[in-house]
Amino acid sequence: MKVLLSTAYFPPISYFNYLIQQDCTIEGFENFQKQSYRNRCNILTANGTEQLIVPIKHHKLEFVPIQEQEISYAENWQIKHWRSIISAYNHAPFFEFYKDDLNAILMQKYLLLFELNQSLLKLTLANLQLNTPSISNKWELEPTDFIDKRNAIHPKNENESISQNYHQVFSKKFGFTPNLSILDLLFNLGPEAHLFLLKNK
Repeated sequence: MKVLLSTAYFPPISYFNYLIQQDCTIEGFENFQKQSYRNRCNILTANGTEQLIVPIKHHKLEFVPIQEQEISYAENWQIKHWRSIISAYNHAPFFEFYKDDLNAILMQKYLLLFELNQSLLKLTLANLQLNTPSISNKWELEPTDFIDKRNAIHPKNENESISQNYHQVFSKKFGFTPNLSILDLLFNLGPEAHLFLLKNK
């Protein structure tokens, strides 16, 4: 049975654990949910874990369809995110290998959060040698054809975390920090990130 995942901004490693072992679909018809990975991610910096949040435009409507949720550019969050990523991973073994393609997407002014997330996901999956999942074609509160993981992978839920260690830039300072953004795995392991996911599926 397919797994149904929410859209996410530089998703955590646990998200890709499903993508590498299951036939997955991205939910395209839910409403945007605040304080979730849909517009945020965690990276490890010299000061500890830092959360990067894509600001969104707020609407009069209480519920906004995920494919209609607009990004706010009232602040220059792209530069802020990129500087944080450089600070965190400039000394990671494979940062130089991935940074240009990543920066090219991140600096584009996407109107919609869903479009930004899909572009970043497509690039990440290509680097991991994985196919981009399809997008759902309807909304279901309780899906009948999917294993529903739309809200299982959440900043407040660590049950989905992968605990297997790998080298991190600041591991000597903080020890191993599990389930960071996929950026952490890619920049530290490079092509071996695919093998790491396979071993921990």
